[in-house]
Amino acid sequence: MSKHYQREVHRGTGYHATWLPNVRLEVGQIGVMSAHGFDHRTNATEKLGLQVALRRKPAFKTTLNLMSGDGVSLEVNVGEAGRKVSVGFGKNNSYLIQLAGCEAVQGLDLEKLADAMRDAWIDQLWEEELVVITEVVSARTGSVLVSASSGAALNLDLAGPGDAAVPVLADFAANMTVTRQSGSITSVLGERGLTPLFKAMRLQRRWWGQPRPVEVRGSLEPALSSAGEWLEPWAQLDDQEA
Repeated sequence: MSKHYQREVHRGTGYHATWLPNVRLEVGQIGVMSAHGFDHRTNATEKLGLQVALRRKPAFKTTLNLMSGDGVSLEVNVGEAGRKVSVGFGKNNSYLIQLAGCEAVQGLDLEKLADAMRDAWIDQLWEEELVVITEVVSARTGSVLVSASSGAALNLDLAGPGDAAVPVLADFAANMTVTRQSGSITSVLGERGLTPLFKAMRLQRRWWGQPRPVEVRGSLEPALSSAGEWLEPWAQLDDQEA
C-alpha cells in the first residue's frame, strides 16, 4: 500500500509523500528513501557543512485537495449540530489528502549542495543511497487517508459549521469523531503541523565519470537506459505512456 501511495502522489504532484503520512521532515535532512518511509541519518550541516536558511516558495497554494482519480467519493451534509462526512474508496490503494495553511519551504542553495555532494563522493564520504531533503510542503493542519481495500469507507461527525474556504477534513477548528469505518484505512485526521510532501536530491550513477546530482524522481531502484545512464522505472513507464 505505501509504495503505491507514494508512487501515485508523486505522479500526480511531482512531490514525494511521507510514510507514514504524519512523519515530520525538515529541509536539509539526509537519509534513505524507501517504500517503508524516510530513514533520517544526518543533515546537510553536519555532513556537508552547508547552512540551511529557510524561505517560503512564492505563489504556492495555501490549500490542497488531492485524491486518486475517480476511486474516491466525498460527501458532506451540513446540519444544525455540525457536519456529517462520508468518504468512500472504490478502489484499493486510493487516497485523499486535504491540507490548509500550506507552505512550500526551501532553504538550500542547490548549486552549492550539488558541489558538496560530489566532493563528499570523491572523498568517499557519501553513500550511494543517500538523499537530501530540498523542499518540504508543510500544512497548518490537514488529513490524509489511504485505503488498502476496495470498498473501504469512513464516516465522521465534525462540530461547527466550518469554513467554506478550507477543505472539510483540513478544518483545524472542527472536533472530528469517527462514527464508522469499514475496510482497511490508514488515516491521519485533523493533525497540526503536517509535512506530508517533499522533494529531494541524490547522486545518479553513470557508466563513466562522476555521478551527477539530480532531483529524486520515481523509484530509487535504477534501470539502465540505452544511453548508458541509470533511470527510474516510473519515469520510463511515464515516457512509454506518453
